[in-house]
Amino acid sequence: MNRRELATQLHYVLDLHPGPGSRRSPGRLIVNTILDTIATALQRGESVDVHGFGTFHVRDWGGGKHYNHYFYRDKASVRQLVTRKPKKRVWFIPHEYTRRGLIDA
Repeated sequence: MNRRELATQLHYVLDLHPGPGSRRSPGRLIVNTILDTIATALQRGESVDVHGFGTFHVRDWGGGKHYNHYFYRDKASVRQLVTRKPKKRVWFIPHEYTRRGLIDA
């Protein structure tokens, strides 16, 4: 499901109609506002807790060194030392209700 499908579903469930002179769907505006607010909070380093759904938070994925192994048919394996850059990743932890719903589905 993508943003457009969420906005369409919201449009039908809440029976939303665009205002006079407006070409944009109110459902699309609501979905974009919610997702943009979540993204902005995560960029500031805050965690976002959606009660009954789950928690989004940013984790630092530390850099480091590891070996890439290359295997050739006629030769022994070759190890190459590679440096991994540190980066940040968004993590989602589903709440109990969401986990039960996914497991029972």
